[in-house]
Amino acid sequence: MKLYSKLKRTIIKRHIISITGLDNNIVGTFPILELNLVNEDYFTPSIFGSGIPGIIISNDEGFRSDDLKAVVLSHEYGHACSFFQNQSIYNEINDLRAKKYRDKKILSQKEAKIIYDEEVVAWKLGRQFLKEFVKVGDPIWKIFDKDRKFALKSYRDELGI
Repeated sequence: MKLYSKLKRTIIKRHIISITGLDNNIVGTFPILELNLVNEDYFTPSIFGSGIPGIIISNDEGFRSDDLKAVVLSHEYGHACSFFQNQSIYNEINDLRAKKYRDKKILSQKEAKIIYDEEVVAWKLGRQFLKEFVKVGDPIWKIFDKDRKFALKSYRDELGI
């Protein structure tokens, strides 16, 4: 089984989502959706406004290697772990992201640092998760480190920190 698929299966097994409706209780798995409609990958605390956290992965039609997809999924899962650890701060982070990217507002340095710090945490937690499957010295770690370095620099540039 390829690494990306193995990671995806593990995440789904670890997180059973329970939603209580009016008179029923629905139990399902943590959604990881591969969509053709998106150009980026992200974790959301409320997938399509449902109140259910999930991960959206761009279906790249084979553009990315399995190792790169595994790195991306690990990072996005890092965001999910951060959310599960502290939902209130994560809600503040999402509000700040909306202010910056949707509303095109300028963030204070303090606000920008909150978003950047979440990215650092997600990479750290993603690395911890990936270590469960990949040994030190495996070539995937070069991909991980390169993608992490590029992503964090992009965030610093976008946020002006």
